Amino acid sequence: MGAAGNYGRGTMPTADIAALGPWVQAVCMPDAYLFLWVLESMPHDHLQVLEAWGFEQVCTAFSWTKTNRVAGTPFFGPGKYTAGNLERCILARRNRKKFCCWHSTAEGAWKPAQAIVEPHECDENNRKIHSRKPVEVYQRIERWIGPYLEGCGMLEMFATQDRPGWVCLGDSVTGRDIKDDLADLAERMLQR
Repeated sequence: MGAAGNYGRGTMPTADIAALGPWVQAVCMPDAYLFLWVLESMPHDHLQVLEAWGFEQVCTAFSWTKTNRVAGTPFFGPGKYTAGNLERCILARRNRKKFCCWHSTAEGAWKPAQAIVEPHECDENNRKIHSRKPVEVYQRIERWIGPYLEGCGMLEMFATQDRPGWVCLGDSVTGRDIKDDLADLAERMLQR
């Protein structure tokens, strides 16, 4: 079935995702951070997307090792050369200077770890929800980048669910094409 079979609209080729650049640039602040999940089967495609969207790669932000929900051991996933079980999320920036990753909190300094070891989230029928990322990813982003946003919001494209404090766009949430969602968001931002 592949990834395309998990979505009513199928999946988008890299060139089509890159072509969203004008809409992405219209809804992002002039200086912004981007977390982009990278397919290990297409390890260089994200460079085309970053260039079209006007971002430069900084580092790998997170690596999610999927685990077996019952045993807690690493999930033995599909893959062309290895048992593909890892999803990598890169951090990129647009017009942003490097920032100090250590945050002082009441509990002391905090910096996120790259490794996330979590199972896939499942639906009420215990079926894995394709592309749903662990809640811990959102929590880490909010804690890590949130202090630098200075009142700006967070946007998730191709979202699989709503999240408080985020603008979540894409077919799974809005039932619409991502281009239409981005165009509407850009229009709302212009009206402010």
